[in-house]
Amino acid sequence: MDSYKSSTQLYDVSGWVIVGSGCGSGLGLHVAKSFAASGARVYIASRRRELLDKIAAEHTGPGEIIALTLDHADKESIRAAVEEVSKRETHIDLFLANAAVFPKSLVTPQPEGPFTAQEYADQLFQQSMEDWDSLLRINLSAVYFSCVAFLPLLAANPHKERASIVTLGSISGVTALSQTGQYAYNASKAALHSLTKMLANDFKHPSVSVRVNCVAPGFFPSEMTAVEGDTTEWKKQKGIRERLGEKDDIAAAVYGICVNKYINGVILYVDGGWLLDNP
Repeated sequence: MDSYKSSTQLYDVSGWVIVGSGCGSGLGLHVAKSFAASGARVYIASRRRELLDKIAAEHTGPGEIIALTLDHADKESIRAAVEEVSKRETHIDLFLANAAVFPKSLVTPQPEGPFTAQEYADQLFQQSMEDWDSLLRINLSAVYFSCVAFLPLLAANPHKERASIVTLGSISGVTALSQTGQYAYNASKAALHSLTKMLANDFKHPSVSVRVNCVAPGFFPSEMTAVEGDTTEWKKQKGIRERLGEKDDIAAAVYGICVNKYINGVILYVDGGWLLDNP
């Protein structure tokens, strides 16, 4: 007879060691709590240590949540975080690269009513180059350096093909729409998708053997991109037929993509089919 595993066995993450950057709030925190509730030991990393300590103290099991101080834009802070985890762990099973910023100052919609090219250019040119640099530093550069820094702990995993990195991208990184002029954010996510595939290709080397995938959410209410007021007309305009995304939709996607050892180099869109109408 063919051997098989139950769904409980296939998705068992009890005993896993997970590090999640930018997981002190929003979707990242929900994913971290979901893994911890399934028996994993999860390090939640951000600059807000007091908040992280509170979250860790409130968790009652069955897994564990541990606060980890990490300034994603600082290489020395990244190195220190790796050293801190290395004092406790011989390896990790998953690195979740979730840190991102979305400053409203870099959202510039087209002017209302008739406008000239000069008027439009003047409006767009008002954006700060420093804000662009800061966004790209967090949304792209920090992801690269964090993934690289935690690579040895991932590669040390004794379980064949288990170790993986999951980055958090966005449908904004693939659609041709500027989505009311959020050029910097969308460009950063497009670059992150490309980075994910390059890392997946290089980290598949036998001396490393770490999978790299990306989960790219659609429209989700969150601390970073809040949806205000009645969303019925908003959803209609955005092409979402039934509802906005829910936190469990992302947790399930991250869960599935990291436990499946045959998935590598994939950008998984979790958007309710939005990209079908807005390629």
